[in-house]
Amino acid sequence: MHLFYYTLIFVISVFFLTGCLQQDEEYHIKTQVHLADFCRNSQFHLTDLRLFIHQVALQDFSGKWHDLQFNPEVTHQNRAVALLDFRQAMTSCEQQSENTPAIIGSLPKNNYQSIRFNLGVPFQENHADPLLATAPLDDTSMHWHWNGGYKFMRLELKSNQKSYRFHLGSLGCEGEIGQINHCRVPNRIQVQLDQFSPKNDVLTIDIAHLLKQTLSIAPPQRTCAEDMEPRWCQTTLSWLKALSWLKTKTPVHPALQSTKI
Repeated sequence: MHLFYYTLIFVISVFFLTGCLQQDEEYHIKTQVHLADFCRNSQFHLTDLRLFIHQVALQDFSGKWHDLQFNPEVTHQNRAVALLDFRQAMTSCEQQSENTPAIIGSLPKNNYQSIRFNLGVPFQENHADPLLATAPLDDTSMHWHWNGGYKFMRLELKSNQKSYRFHLGSLGCEGEIGQINHCRVPNRIQVQLDQFSPKNDVLTIDIAHLLKQTLSIAPPQRTCAEDMEPRWCQTTLSWLKALSWLKTKTPVHPALQSTKI
């Protein structure tokens, strides 16, 4: 008889415990670049757009934030960081390619209303030895070899006679590569976007808003990297921090409908 009651209690406990635990689902958070407004008002065309993000989290309708667990099996991610590479998506101003990167990871099964993340690479990974790095941090074109860290964002444009390059990363770092312990200007940018559903919405980078007022004041050939003091560099940086360049938008290509597996 005692065995029966013990067994019954065990079964009931397992039932309630299983019901209380939230099951995780894997989400593909789609991204895209909006070029139409930029193309209508500029002679430049976009030649490179890549950026690192980390610490992605989504907020449910109770107000609780849940960290997205990156899928490390995806080549453009590891457990700490994701590299969003839009070069293959920039086919033309008239046609948006479906070949855009997605942020892939798992979350508790729930409904979500907001997303937040950091633009950049976490300090430890940013200043580790790049020769020992694995994907996506093994992309040497995204590393500042002279500065011991990564380019958090690589944005490049050109026209017939002009070019503009904006490379964002930590500045004023002290120490040797692999042994850096401090950076005077970390330059990681915190991003939060409300009214975002990972099932229905797409993170959209609006190039026209990001480069607002910059190209009209920049010299013909200019790179913003280790020197961010010129006003054209500060203009891009201020708009980047203002976050108006990132929007929630209905996908411009049917294939960009968010996928949950």
